[in-house]
Amino acid sequence: MTPLVSQKYNYALFYNPKSACSVARRLFVALHGDELPDATQKRLQALRDAMQDDWHEAGQLFAAPPEFDFSNAFCATIVRHPYTRFVSAYLNRMVLNRTEFDDFARVLDIDESQVSYSFSQVLQYCVARGVEALEDTHFLPQSVISGDLRGKTLYVKPRSWWQKLTGRLPKTPEGSLNLHYICHMESLQTDLRGLMQQVFKQHNDKRQRALALVEELGMHNVTVVNTDQTLPDAANMSAESLRELGQMPEYSHFLTAETQQILHSLYADDIRLFGYAAELDAKTSSFEQQKAAHVRTQVPDDFNWEFYLDHHPDLRANGVDNKAAAISHWIHHGQQEGRSYKG
Repeated sequence: MTPLVSQKYNYALFYNPKSACSVARRLFVALHGDELPDATQKRLQALRDAMQDDWHEAGQLFAAPPEFDFSNAFCATIVRHPYTRFVSAYLNRMVLNRTEFDDFARVLDIDESQVSYSFSQVLQYCVARGVEALEDTHFLPQSVISGDLRGKTLYVKPRSWWQKLTGRLPKTPEGSLNLHYICHMESLQTDLRGLMQQVFKQHNDKRQRALALVEELGMHNVTVVNTDQTLPDAANMSAESLRELGQMPEYSHFLTAETQQILHSLYADDIRLFGYAAELDAKTSSFEQQKAAHVRTQVPDDFNWEFYLDHHPDLRANGVDNKAAAISHWIHHGQQEGRSYKG
């Protein structure tokens, strides 16, 4: 888990993959960029002037100095339901970015020709390999990333429809975290507003600026491209077949009764610790559908993905080489950079 640290306000926001990590970094750069050295501020402004993202280096720009005392700082993080987090990680890593595991066939005891990297097959691999032993942090349980919280009890105080966790997590073994506040991705804006109220309660101008930024970010944290097409067997489709679709199926098509049962066994600690339901909560499903609808409004009907890749050769050079990846790149980067997408 990567900490973003503001020494001036003595707090840290920890982020990890597939749980609003881009929102965390964007928010931190926008809020605390004025605390950076002048040369760094000028470089970030140059990126903004060129309509390029300024948040990719947030982890380095706001890294904790050796003398920073986390035990006396206000610490927060963002969590996400492990079911939808796993689907997002699968689509991002296995489908869009063509990630492969060297020991995949051996662990599953299958021939290389049988490797499809389908959602179900990746789940089976995680079961056989042990999800906590995976090197790819996108699939690691958040309770493991946050420190060894297994066997611990968290006291949850319901404050809204999503059981917002308040108070400190119990003391845990060396190397783990002691958090004051947890945001749920499913109620991200509400929870971030609460976080900003806590962090800047003694700094009215900064608090108002932070609350405005939370509203401005909106649904920006979109990590995959979804579509309305019905694919009840999506969990068993190969990564290559999904890649050829261009737009990803709704998350619900991957979350069958069988796959949810497997995910529950893999991420039982996350579900228990962070107040999630054992079955996918209706509001979680609604959140993912809302996010999917937001993506669809961003993709122009006349988007020509082949033109987009041919017209911008730097994309293929950086691994953006298929329809799904092209659409995803345009949503996340291309439209902000003013890239053309049709002839």
